[in-house]
Amino acid sequence: TDLDLTVIGDPNPDFTYGFGSEFRYKGFNLSLFFNGVQGNEIANGNLGREDYAPLSTSVSVRKEAYLGAWREGATNATHPRLGYPIQGDFTDRMVEDGSFLRLTYVTFGYNIPVAKLKGIEGVNVFISGQNLLLFTSYSGFDPEVNSFSFDPLRQGIDWNSFPNQKSILFGLNVDF
Repeated sequence: TDLDLTVIGDPNPDFTYGFGSEFRYKGFNLSLFFNGVQGNEIANGNLGREDYAPLSTSVSVRKEAYLGAWREGATNATHPRLGYPIQGDFTDRMVEDGSFLRLTYVTFGYNIPVAKLKGIEGVNVFISGQNLLLFTSYSGFDPEVNSFSFDPLRQGIDWNSFPNQKSILFGLNVDF
């Protein structure tokens, strides 16, 4: 009933952090930047669809929802029974730790010696990547959710949020 409803989860992190560094050795250069969040919780709305196995097979769900579903005599069940009616409400099963550490940016380059080329002061060839590594226990695609960016009162809800894209860039910088 409505009498047993309670507030669960906290989308506000205990702290956010970031750190980076740059290394140079002879003609090589490497720069890194990491960022992270610790102590926030995410209401993973995707689990309302993926983690509750219906009686029909027309809905895509996680394998664990079928294999771990409660059955009579199953003492090690981890999920509700098949066909359990989830009615759009969030349950405590859908609240997950949103803490993460991400390799946000990395660049590796080499300065090509150009002492003999007139008019050119430096040439650097490099490869750069964004969002290449993510360390988290969150079961969704990405713990940096932004489903309701237009509404600041609905933070920390993942409702089919699009994950941060990974990208790799090759480049050449020429200084004249």
